[in-house]
Amino acid sequence: MAKQAQKHTNAVSLKKHDSATQPAKFIQKAAGKTFEIERESAENILRSAENYTRGAVECMSVCSENVSALAESGNMSSFIFRNMSNEIIKNCNQAISESLELSRDIFACRRYKDMIELQNKVAQQLCDSYFNTGNKLREIVFESCTDTLESIQGRVALASEQFLRPLAA
Repeated sequence: MAKQAQKHTNAVSLKKHDSATQPAKFIQKAAGKTFEIERESAENILRSAENYTRGAVECMSVCSENVSALAESGNMSSFIFRNMSNEIIKNCNQAISESLELSRDIFACRRYKDMIELQNKVAQQLCDSYFNTGNKLREIVFESCTDTLESIQGRVALASEQFLRPLAA
């Protein structure tokens, strides 16, 4: 009986020992899993931060390039304005010289027929001057718009490509 009591005491002490170590093993496993989940979460946050940083850098790059495009656009605008102003001034000077010439012709008119011929000449010169000036200004605007739009299309394509790069990563 003493042996049985000894066995029973040993069994109870083993159960106590097992019941004390089981929660510790469970806690150790739970802590290991928690640590693994925390590590994965930290890695995901790091990847997200890296992608955000890359996107922010690309955005800054695009903004910098757009500022240079804005400066280039300002230069083009001043070039257009200068060319159109020069053309208009040239045509105004030509119109003034033609008007002075016509005023001399007015004093040379002796008959009614001379006045009608002068009137036809003035109408012809005005129409020619109007269409020539209009064509020159239209050509300047068309060339300038073509150059400007090519620059803008290039910037848009480049910006789209730069914004898509971080998203693809």
